[in-house]
Amino acid sequence: MFQCFPAVVTAFSSNGEEQAVAEAHEALQFLENKLEVKGSKFFGGDNINLVDISATFIAFWVGAAEEALGIEVMSKHKFPKLTEWSDNYINCQAVKDSLPPRENVVAYFKKLFGKA
Repeated sequence: MFQCFPAVVTAFSSNGEEQAVAEAHEALQFLENKLEVKGSKFFGGDNINLVDISATFIAFWVGAAEEALGIEVMSKHKFPKLTEWSDNYINCQAVKDSLPPRENVVAYFKKLFGKA
């Protein structure tokens, strides 16, 4: 899980440089494979657990950064299980209630990366 964070951040901070995105894909593929093997809605089965919570940055922040920067790192085509998990996780009411408004996060990333 934690190996994904630096790779994904580098992909965004490099403005989508091909090698950086490829390294992010490699890191994300590990999580995709875990979900594929388990065949469950969440990493812990049918209920959210600590692994899902620790992956919030993938489920919520990555999508917001993609929108803000126009860089696709986690496509539905390349990572179908991971994007399905992300949708399930973000649409859980308890998770929705704990996240900041998406438009605020998108605006933050635009400002952070000079796209505002």
